[in-house]
Formats: sequence, structure tokens, C-alpha cells
Amino acid sequence: DRKRSKPDWDVPQRPRKEARTYDIPKSDIKVLSGVDGGQELIEWLKTKREAIHAPSGTIELVRFQKTQKLRKHYQQLCLEKLKWSNVPKSSLNRFLTDQLLLKRSSSDPLLPVTEDISTTIPEWVKTTRIFQEIEEDYPVKLKPPIQFVKGWHALKKHILEYMCGCEEVIKHQAELITPDDKQMLLSINSRLKMLHETNASFGQVKQQYDELRNETKPILCRILSPKAEEVVTGLLEFCDVAVSDITNSKSQETEGEPEGIKQTTSALIFQDTQFEITQDALEKLKSRFQANNNGSGSGMKEIFVVLARYQAFIGDEYGAGGLQAAIPTNVFETLQKEFGVSVECFASPLNAHCDNFCSAFFDTDAPFGSLGSFFDFYPTRGSFEANPPFCELLMDRMVAHIHELLGASDEPLSFVVVVPDWRDASSYKAMYDSKFMRAKTIVQGRKHFYKSGLQHRTRSSNQYYAAVHDSRIFILQNRAGYELWYPSDPKLDALELSFS
Repeated sequence: DRKRSKPDWDVPQRPRKEARTYDIPKSDIKVLSGVDGGQELIEWLKTKREAIHAPSGTIELVRFQKTQKLRKHYQQLCLEKLKWSNVPKSSLNRFLTDQLLLKRSSSDPLLPVTEDISTTIPEWVKTTRIFQEIEEDYPVKLKPPIQFVKGWHALKKHILEYMCGCEEVIKHQAELITPDDKQMLLSINSRLKMLHETNASFGQVKQQYDELRNETKPILCRILSPKAEEVVTGLLEFCDVAVSDITNSKSQETEGEPEGIKQTTSALIFQDTQFEITQDALEKLKSRFQANNNGSGSGMKEIFVVLARYQAFIGDEYGAGGLQAAIPTNVFETLQKEFGVSVECFASPLNAHCDNFCSAFFDTDAPFGSLGSFFDFYPTRGSFEANPPFCELLMDRMVAHIHELLGASDEPLSFVVVVPDWRDASSYKAMYDSKFMRAKTIVQGRKHFYKSGLQHRTRSSNQYYAAVHDSRIFILQNRAGYELWYPSDPKLDALELSFS
């Protein structure tokens, strides 16, 4: 499934041959308009770093502990309000990711602050996906999702679980259900029971099941809405208190923290809290720190702070590292060779391959080569890789920012974007229809791999996992970028092969 797009303007149509093979040196990347690379890039980064206050190990440890309690509080809220024993998978991680993109008043680099939510939930919160994720899991989390149900036995199991979920709603949310809605739910459940016992064909049963679920959805949404708001309100109130406690803890900052950090063969320990890290990952971070700090300092405090921040961000739940997964090393090497890629748009010190990268937390990541948030980064020249966390709000913002950059520069500018093959997603459609889309290709699920977001604490042999979904690769380039990094068939072949 490969397509090369003809440019919408008068870009000369190149013959089917390789483009020029030289790469733009990293020193030529323009970070801001009129600011070239080399020494000026170094001075720009130095000035940007001096403007931030790097957190101490003590403060970051407090932030980690508060975030751990936040995760438990979220579970408790879902249990109390929705009668769920498990929260929607990674929903809190996606909420934390979403809120970093939005205009918020929080002084904390990780947690949101809302000054007054006694009367209404702030509009920025409503633009995150947390309400939708709760809705999708109500009344019960169905595995696998209905679109992946293939066999008759799996479909019957799906119907039975959905029936039980509706019965739980009637039982536990009686005070929120009107007599009419209760009667409709009972009627739908009766029809679901008949459907579960029928001998009709798989296709007929699946169609009727979809129709009944669509009939049930508006009723469940009416019941769920006040409970979902209570969950999110409780979440935000907890964050307000947590940020206040973190701020008050700044008086506890101490000097000499690097000496207080202990190292074992598999972890760093500070004040009786340990964070796992392999020796290889530790050496990589030390090397990055030395390269970005003129070889001065041990970097142990900074490494501990990074570990604490990202552990707070991604948590410990099963599959927690999914939003921090990276493309394999082989793919990066191919991108560097074939497309001149030198900077990652979404990475962290723990998973970055390139020397420089954009990341979510400049205050903790700058000592390791971070350029700050991609959304505060305005290159006019260069070739970049973008494999964002798979959050729809973030991917929408990413595409808009890439389009803005490509439209503003006449110099060679190129982005290789790797995303899941979610064809209904607005970001996917925007790239597919983009005038900057020069080529696209696909790698099939189960036949290509990603590198775990927990790679820093995982042995090399266990760092890769097979993607469950197809992945789509878009090549977005302006005119000059298309000329310099022409996406030929041999290049796309090499790129596809490197994923396997």
C-alpha cells in the first residue's frame, strides 16, 4: 500500500532516480528564524537552559510520590463512582500527555492545576480524551474490541459480557436511571439474551449486536455523564493539592544530592526510593550528559531526576511504556542514511537515538541533549523523524505544527512521520490529504517491531515487541526538501525492511 503524491505546485518532476545523496550537516539546522547552527545553536541552548530551574532530587522524588498516589486515587474514584476494579488502560497517561499541550495555569511541569472547579470543569479539560476513554469502557471493558472479534464463540462471549455490564449499571446506578431508561435497558438486555442464544449466522448476529449497542449508547451516556465528571473533578482536586505540596516541599531542597544517590547493578537509590536502570542505559545517559556539559560533573543527580520524572509520567501498570515506545535502531540508521534525519521530534533521554531531540520536559531533559518541546521548536532547515505518543490530540497538534513549519520555509525541510494506521483519525486524514505529502507506505502489524518505552530498565533481548497494528509512514516535505531527500522506491524499500 504505497503512494507517491504529485506536488500541488510547480516542483520540477524529477526522473525516477536517486536524488543527491549528500546530507545537510547537523550544524546547519536553523532552530529559530535567523539563528543558524554550530556555535549559535550552542549559545541558544545555553540561554534557554539558564532560563529554567532544574528540579532537585528531593523535589522530583516528592513529585513522583504524589503522582503514584494520584494513580491510586484515580483507581479508587473509578471504583467508587463507576464500580470498576480497573481503570481504562493508559487513560491517565494520555490525560497527562494531553494536558501538557494545552494552555493551563499550572506552575508544575507535570501535573495540572485548576484554581476553581467547584462549579464547572475547565474547558481545556474537556478537550482531553479522558471523558471519551471512560465512555468507551462503560459499562464494561470488552476485549478484544468488537472490530477485532472474528469467531462465533468470541462474539457470544462479547454479548454475554455486555449483558452483564448493563445489568451492573441497573443495579449500581439506580439513583441516576429514569424509569424510562431502566425499562429500555431491560428490554435491550432481553433482546441481547435472545441474540446470545440464537443459531443465526455470525454476520447476522454481529449486525444486530452492533445495532443494540448503538441503541444502548445514548442511555449509558446520560447515566455516565455525572459520574464521569465526578471522577475527573476528583482527579483535578487531587492534582491541585499535590502541586501545592510539591511547592511547599521546595524548602527541603538540600545541597550535595549527587553524593546521596547510591548506585547498584540495576538501580539508582535516593532517600530509600529506587528506580531501575540497566548498566547499558546508565552508561548511555552518562555519555549524553558529558557530551552536553563539556565533560563536567558526574550527572548522577540529573540521571536520577530524569528517571523519577519519567517513572511518574508513565507509571508501573501493564503496558505503561507504550506511549514512550520508539522505532528500532535499524530504522533510525536507515533514516539517517537515506533521508538525512538528525533530530527526533518526540523522544526522551531514555529512548533517544539522535544526539539532539525534542521532549516533553525541558527542565529535566536539557542536560542530555533535549531541544525542548517540539511545539516550541521552529526549524527552517533539516530532516526530522516524528514518532509521537499515540494520543489523538497530540497527533493533531503535531500535524498542524509540521504543516506550519513546511509552509514557512523555502529551505530544505523534511519530516518522516511514523504513526498507527488509524484511518479514521483526523491527523491521519490531514497527512494523507496534505499538499506536503510526498510519499506514504505501510508496515504490517505483527511483522514489524517497536522498542519498549521501558528499554532503560529492560535487557537488550527483551526490548523489542511486535506491533499489534499496522504502522503508516508519511513523508512530508516542502519543495526544497523533496528535491534534496527525494523519497524514491529504493529508499522506501530500505525503510520498510528496517522495521522487520
